[in-house]
Amino acid sequence: MSSVCRVRIEFNWWRACLGVFLLGIAPIHPARADLSGSATVIDGDSLIVAGRRLQLHAVAAPDPAAECTPTTGSWRCGHLATLSLTAHVTDRELRCITHETSQGAWPATCFLDQENLNAWLVTQGWALAANGDNAYRDAEEQARRQAKGVWRDNFEPPSEWRTPAQSLDSPPFVCDSCALRKQRLKRN
Repeated sequence: MSSVCRVRIEFNWWRACLGVFLLGIAPIHPARADLSGSATVIDGDSLIVAGRRLQLHAVAAPDPAAECTPTTGSWRCGHLATLSLTAHVTDRELRCITHETSQGAWPATCFLDQENLNAWLVTQGWALAANGDNAYRDAEEQARRQAKGVWRDNFEPPSEWRTPAQSLDSPPFVCDSCALRKQRLKRN
């Protein structure tokens, strides 16, 4: 009877070790989460809420160091996008719904009361609707028609004149400095 108990104990020990091993090598994907609290703005489309770095989902704002160079001269559109977001969320409670990710900043849709913050940024012209199927395309078009934010002086987004096959290194483009998403592209 003693040998039967010994076999059962060894078998359970082996299963426990296998379970711990599998947990150690299995990728851990954070689950979707609802976060709320005040925000610390990092740049025009990312912030920290409840200790988590969030990237506003489906929008792209200019990098803080970005300069837009329209016909009337260069201006710090990235800095103004960051300041606008900061002014809008300061001393206000945000509620953010995160989307699953495996690394980096968590993509999130954030709300101030019932207002969708992602849509607000695009409507104000401080962010563009990200590529692909996007719910913010109409908001972007509205900002463009009203010449808000980056659209104030004939802003031409790279998506309108760059084909997918063209890169920053291929003619007729020269990467000059930063603008939209860390790059300012000029036509030769």
